Amino acid sequence: MTPRPSDRMRRVLRTVIAALTGVTVVLVTGAVLTAGLLQPAPEPSPMPARSVDIGASGLVLVCPDAPRVATDDGAGDIEYDDEFGTGAQGPVTSLQGLISGRDGAEPGPVRLTVGNQESGEVREQTGVVVVNESGVEEPAVLDAEPEAGNTPLGAATALSRTDTGDLRGLSAADCQVPTSTQWLVGGTTELGSSARLLVTNPGQTPVSATVEVWGGTGPADESTEVLLAPGESDSVLLETLALEERLAVRVTSDGGQVAAAVQDSALDGVVPAGTDVVTATTDPAQATVVGPFEVTEVEAQDHPPVVRVVNPSQDVATIAVEVLTADGSHALAGAEEQVLEPGTVTDISLSGVEPGPLAVRIDADEPVTAAVQRSIVGQAGELDPGRPVVDRAWLPARDGAARGILPLPGELVDENRVLLANPTAQAQQVEVQPIGGGTRAEALTVDVAPHSAMVLSEELPADALAVDVSGTAVHATTMAHADAADGTMLAMIPLTPDAQMAQQVQVRPGRY
Repeated sequence: MTPRPSDRMRRVLRTVIAALTGVTVVLVTGAVLTAGLLQPAPEPSPMPARSVDIGASGLVLVCPDAPRVATDDGAGDIEYDDEFGTGAQGPVTSLQGLISGRDGAEPGPVRLTVGNQESGEVREQTGVVVVNESGVEEPAVLDAEPEAGNTPLGAATALSRTDTGDLRGLSAADCQVPTSTQWLVGGTTELGSSARLLVTNPGQTPVSATVEVWGGTGPADESTEVLLAPGESDSVLLETLALEERLAVRVTSDGGQVAAAVQDSALDGVVPAGTDVVTATTDPAQATVVGPFEVTEVEAQDHPPVVRVVNPSQDVATIAVEVLTADGSHALAGAEEQVLEPGTVTDISLSGVEPGPLAVRIDADEPVTAAVQRSIVGQAGELDPGRPVVDRAWLPARDGAARGILPLPGELVDENRVLLANPTAQAQQVEVQPIGGGTRAEALTVDVAPHSAMVLSEELPADALAVDVSGTAVHATTMAHADAADGTMLAMIPLTPDAQMAQQVQVRPGRY
């Protein structure tokens, strides 16, 4: 039976309506989804942060070992003539420091470990601890526990004095707080010189440290890795990685924190040309300050200090060098817009500076870091009557500190001079409090003008072992002098900043 036209029409209409309905549903769904995508998501409502007290950390200071002749492998099977090597008497060494509490409180127990953590000598003391250990030639670690919720205040110096031989000189290495990345600016590996890097792991876990070197022409092709067991130290002769007139080194550790130092020693023919220990500088930044230090009239004329700057970036850096003196700041002639090639180390002479106290400020458009080297010339000897002996001293760049401890070494040193610098645009009142054997003298208040450096003119007590320095962003240095038969020897010791850190962290739950 043939359907009537009206029935056929009704079926077609139903099919069309169903199709249109499906299309409409798809279009509406797409529109809804599109609107959802275009509509910004609602802002999350984070849960309020909760403060968690993690307590104060202890104070750990790592001191390098005594300088040694580069070819001495430590096995004791190499002998030197008395007039060469380390001389007839060898170096005289001393570890000097002070650990105290704050605000009248005593610090927690202090532990001194000399040598390897497993086999070295360990001594423990309580109260205000004065460290004065003669004959310390191995790396040492000072470890002070917190007390009353505070990190102890402290500083220490590894001193070495050699009056004759290849290592003639006075070195005073400030003991370092370990970190995971350290920059060391100073030293040379050119003919007649040696740069020996020492890396120490004061922690409880094994550490792998990567050593990278920069020089006058760029980064060295070779790097090396040092594997350190807990409490272990190891050394690397940097001349095995690069032969460079100008050196900068980065030590990066994985698995823990380390402390590093470079022994810089040189000969001019057979005549000693200085020995010192280079310690860590600030990390590269666009504003860097080195100092304060003091320049004599002879140095200013004949042997001016040198500021060494490393540009570790892959871009050209333009720097402006400013000298901060007792009379204020002055641009260094010829270094107002000095260009540093990528990855290079540059020495800039401070020729033309006036004698007296000064600091160096470096402003750059790329992060850089720096150190200053001073050379002090003595008298010629029998080895070569035409060449006088020389001692050298390095001072690393450091950040300004609100508080810190500045050591005043006693034994092996004949004179200490304390210098202060203020690189900021505002005047500072700096409080200087001498600390003796367990006692604190009355604090001195010193006004330091903006953009200036000065010698502390007030006489410190004869028994002062250190000074507690407080300010806004102060820089301070001890210049230590030792008198040898053939001339004066020099070392420069920077301020050790207060290691106190925030005792609370903010914890906020979230999804990661």
